[in-house]
Amino acid sequence: MFLHPSQRGFVDRRFNGPTRVSGSAGTGKTIVAIHRAVAALTAAQGRVLLTTFSDELAKSLRKKTQLLIPADRLTDRLPEFDSPSTLVVASLEGIATQLMTREAGQQRTVTDAELLEMIETIANEDKSVSLSSRFLLDE
Repeated sequence: MFLHPSQRGFVDRRFNGPTRVSGSAGTGKTIVAIHRAVAALTAAQGRVLLTTFSDELAKSLRKKTQLLIPADRLTDRLPEFDSPSTLVVASLEGIATQLMTREAGQQRTVTDAELLEMIETIANEDKSVSLSSRFLLDE
């Protein structure tokens, strides 16, 4: 996967806190994310998580990442705490499901109505929440 010199700057640059990279379609944001994740894995010699909202995009990211690192360092499953350095590429839903299964031994998907009720309960208890429950559910 080719990196333009301007993209290499985003891969190597150190940021103080979260950073948003934006650009129109085809500008290389996904390639930069893959290269940053691989660079973080190489530098940290630990575990790195690259995640997205879509299962299909996660599959595509894994396929592209296979070009950069050995297959035994790439997975879609959360490793155990004592595992060797690994790059986990998975969707947020996939990660949440794995965490629920690991912690609770099972998973249960809640309905939008149940989730809205939970959000309303939390929002009513925390007076600093100024957004509507419906907005929070949509987000």
